[in-house]
Amino acid sequence: MKEEIKLRPEVQWFVEMMELVLRENDYKDGWAGRSLDNLLWRLCGKYEELESAIRRDFEITRKAVHVANFAMMIADRCGEEEV
Repeated sequence: MKEEIKLRPEVQWFVEMMELVLRENDYKDGWAGRSLDNLLWRLCGKYEELESAIRRDFEITRKAVHVANFAMMIADRCGEEEV
């Protein structure tokens, strides 16, 4: 049995933001059928959007959440349990 992990408040907040953005996109097909190359390509695009948001000081958190979600999708598709 795994040890229960208590999330830091900042991590809990960010995870909740990730879930909210994922729910906004529930009408889409999801990531299970996407290739890792496609997910990486999307992640790179979201990273570029984050860079732009930082320069403009606008929607930084939302863009960071998008980057995190695509990184999570890649990790989920790989199915590895340990870091």
